[in-house]
Amino acid sequence: MGKKVDVLIDSREGKRIEFAQDYFKEKGLKTSVKRLDVADYVYKDKVAVEYKTAEDYLSSILDGRLFKQSKRMQQYPYNVILVKGNVNNALSWVERARIANGKKMPSATNSEYLGSLSSLFINGQAVINVITRKQAFELMWRIFLKSDKEKTESVERPEHKLKNKPATYLTCADYVGKNTALLVTKELNITCLEELLNIKREDLLEIKGIKEKTADRILTAIYGG
Repeated sequence: MGKKVDVLIDSREGKRIEFAQDYFKEKGLKTSVKRLDVADYVYKDKVAVEYKTAEDYLSSILDGRLFKQSKRMQQYPYNVILVKGNVNNALSWVERARIANGKKMPSATNSEYLGSLSSLFINGQAVINVITRKQAFELMWRIFLKSDKEKTESVERPEHKLKNKPATYLTCADYVGKNTALLVTKELNITCLEELLNIKREDLLEIKGIKEKTADRILTAIYGG
């Protein structure tokens, strides 16, 4: 009977597939390539890894993929988004490309980048930035090893102060309390963290009791600033 597969690799990983197969084989892990519905790498059905270049991470903020992918990965006890490359360089490159195209193409800003990190953090999602592909796979391997030493049954995500996660996030804004946060999520029908990114200043100001300063504080908490 053959050895059980340790690592599943998404068939859409392209050029990284061969590198991943060679790397994990060297570590004594058996791999299999198939179309995955969740994540790019899955280890023993308990660790999910989404691998993104810095450029892809920024584009996934704009098209909404990032938060959907994170939400799907929550079914695994351990999950992480690995971002390979220099994010600052990627931000500069994207902005130059936008300018070269007459500012007609969308471009993720530093505030949106930081806002995405804070949103994912509040939702319990780990995001780790590495510079090289080799670092990414070594970190992945170390996470796999560490997960084998932990009891999966004991992994429990901490309860948020409020059952309403978007409201919990909004309370991180300066001088925004529980009642205000719950009011905003109720009036704007916000049910998940990614929907916070759709909030506009004019939407907030239409809510009775939300003044300009409060609206600005909420937007700063979401997008950074």
